[in-house]
Amino acid sequence: MKVGTHIWISFWLVLGMLNGVNAQSTVNGIVHDGKGKPVEFASVVLTLSTDSTQTKGMLTDTLGGFDLTGLRPGIYRLHISSVGFSSYDNPAIQLTDSTTQLGEIMLLDDAKLLQDVVVRGERPAVERSLGKLTLNVSNSFFKTAASAFEVLKRAPGLRIDPQGGITIKGSVTPIVYIDGKQLPLTAEELKNLPSEDIEQVEIMSNASAQYDGETRAVINIKLKRDKTLGLKGSSYMGVSVNRNYGGYELGGSATYKTKKFTYYGRAGYYEGNDFLREVGQRIVQTTSERSVFSSDAFTHWKNRPLSYQATIDYSITKNHLVGIMARGLTNSQNDLTDNTTRITTYPTGAATPPQIDLPTETRTTTLPTNLAVDLTYRGTLNSKGDQLSVNLDYAHYQTAKTQTLRTHYTGDLIASISFPSVLLGQFPSTISIQSLKADYTNVVDKTLKIDLGAKLSQTKSDNELIYDTLSVAGGLVRDPRRSNHFLYNEHIIAAYALVEKKLRKTSVEAALRVENTVAEGNSLTLDNVVKRNFIRWLPSLQVQHKFDEEHSLSFSYARKLRRPTFYELNPFQFYSSPFEYSEGNPFLLPATRSSTELAYTLKEITLTATYRVDRNLVAQMPIQNDITKVIRYTRTNLDKSQLVAFDVTAPLTIRKWWKTQHSVIAYYTRTTSVFDGGSFDNRAWSFILNGQHVFSLPHGYTLEWAYDYSAPSASQFYRSIAYGTVSFSLQKNVLKGAGSIQANFADAFNLYREKFYGIFQDVNVSTTQTRNIQQASVRFTYNFGRSTFSGRSRVSGSSDEENRAR
Repeated sequence: MKVGTHIWISFWLVLGMLNGVNAQSTVNGIVHDGKGKPVEFASVVLTLSTDSTQTKGMLTDTLGGFDLTGLRPGIYRLHISSVGFSSYDNPAIQLTDSTTQLGEIMLLDDAKLLQDVVVRGERPAVERSLGKLTLNVSNSFFKTAASAFEVLKRAPGLRIDPQGGITIKGSVTPIVYIDGKQLPLTAEELKNLPSEDIEQVEIMSNASAQYDGETRAVINIKLKRDKTLGLKGSSYMGVSVNRNYGGYELGGSATYKTKKFTYYGRAGYYEGNDFLREVGQRIVQTTSERSVFSSDAFTHWKNRPLSYQATIDYSITKNHLVGIMARGLTNSQNDLTDNTTRITTYPTGAATPPQIDLPTETRTTTLPTNLAVDLTYRGTLNSKGDQLSVNLDYAHYQTAKTQTLRTHYTGDLIASISFPSVLLGQFPSTISIQSLKADYTNVVDKTLKIDLGAKLSQTKSDNELIYDTLSVAGGLVRDPRRSNHFLYNEHIIAAYALVEKKLRKTSVEAALRVENTVAEGNSLTLDNVVKRNFIRWLPSLQVQHKFDEEHSLSFSYARKLRRPTFYELNPFQFYSSPFEYSEGNPFLLPATRSSTELAYTLKEITLTATYRVDRNLVAQMPIQNDITKVIRYTRTNLDKSQLVAFDVTAPLTIRKWWKTQHSVIAYYTRTTSVFDGGSFDNRAWSFILNGQHVFSLPHGYTLEWAYDYSAPSASQFYRSIAYGTVSFSLQKNVLKGAGSIQANFADAFNLYREKFYGIFQDVNVSTTQTRNIQQASVRFTYNFGRSTFSGRSRVSGSSDEENRAR
């Protein structure tokens, strides 16, 4: 019998043996100040009068609410405290076997003024726990961040490149989750998600086996959910300008809650104009001559993305919830590239080398339409906190893309190569993803928890490349040499088991995941079918020991899988000029990664050491034909890549009005492989520095100064030079706190330049990019609506984080 069948049988047997347990007491309330505003992150402690060891506590959420469950009936003492307020004490609260609603509790203001700045206690900007780093977005450190994209830019260890790609420690690409649901959000969607909607961001740099085998790191964005009745929301609008173009943005979100239903929706739209100037050089050396290809290209991108999300949650009972979420993205993207390649040939013995200019104009229009739907059930099965969640997901991605490549030849050049002066491409693509996932948590006791889960998923993609060329007669005809039709189907069956044990000051989490992948790639035009069927065992281990409340030591290990994407497997040839194109490889093998981390935390300072090994690494490598002088960039598996990294993150409060955070990563990379009849060994030491200073100024202003620097580095086949940026942001609350204005000036001194180069056998290439990083933007955000406390629906036994995400 298969492993997956065993797990499912055990899964349902456990559920069948569960017995009900008598309900216990629950108490909730809302804490506000003298002006009716919620007091965030106040400490709430409830102690049984007859037994001081029976104590429960929590921090109030961003709406001032608290909800303590699993209490024995009896008389309790309630103590609420928060920096800047006088404490609240109630020595005699009678709890029965039902829910006790305390309603609104007011704390008297005891704030101390620092000039014109009121300083109150707040949750730390960054908190660390077992295998996880948490950003508390309500902290003033994130005040100048206008969107989820800007929040992530301020996260220690995270790096966002000019294209919007997110990496952790310079090389690990995380998967984005929203409220625990995997959502592959694009940079455009993250820019359209306002920071006003975000309560916390969790970052797991070494994801456990509980997550998909390809999920190496996780960013989980937890949205605010108003747990009181009524309507609340926010809207925003903004403008931006760079050295060449301007843009604008607008959007909003709202939550409406009744006793049974919670409705949430958001929508965002912006028009962006980005540009890139790229200067490159390629040298082709033969025994008879040397040819130098010098290119100068300017690209203008114009994007108009509209993203949206709608969620409806229904509380069947206080312990069971069902929900549906739909999200989508439509975009209109127009790219224009003007590239002039100068070909200089140095024949042996020639006095004056001949030069030929080859202008190429490329126009690309892309119209993607993405839609994803998620059906959720989440329930707490007893007072111990045993939980079951089931997710059914469907996603559909459809892209209509066209490209026109025009080349202006001279007579001598067109006779020497076989490439049309006009190449018209159409690239229709359709991808559908379906998955069913179930997770069960058994809370054995206060020190032991067991998680079981399984997932079935299916991916189908249909990609076509149609190239038409200009015929001798003057009309467009199909070019069969460059056209192709590629189908890709993938089925994955996965299951995992996780055990979490707490031993006094030590916490241990051990997990094992097994995944079976069956895939088929079919190039209809080439009549070529490639099939894959493989199983991977993916263990993980996390251990944390707390010496005391101020310092701890943690260890984590995880083995992960990386399947080649359909785009990498697709054998299509995408041309950027008559002498250059890229292609996929249907024979790629899955890659594996083993990652080990050791971290020591002292107060808010964290030191981390990382060792990582990739085998069968999927990379894009150049292959050059010295006779035709054409270079193609093809996907291949590299043998081995290693990384050793040491990083330190140090937040520091210099004054009550001056906060700083710095992170430094020093790392060594080495990639070795045999490729195209030769071998290479590319290695280098490098480091990355990130720093932010946040100043709380008089009259409610917040100023941020941020900078980053990357030293010269090596990655796969390439090496790159150093680059960095300096940015400023300013934020001010207006309209009595209902609105805020944020102004950002990215790369204020126009410092960003990126150059990478590589030499391997007969390939000698280098590229310098000047990308649009310098940009000034202003955003206005307005918060609207009002909620009233009338009891809150909660899934009893859930953690504070899970209920906050509702």
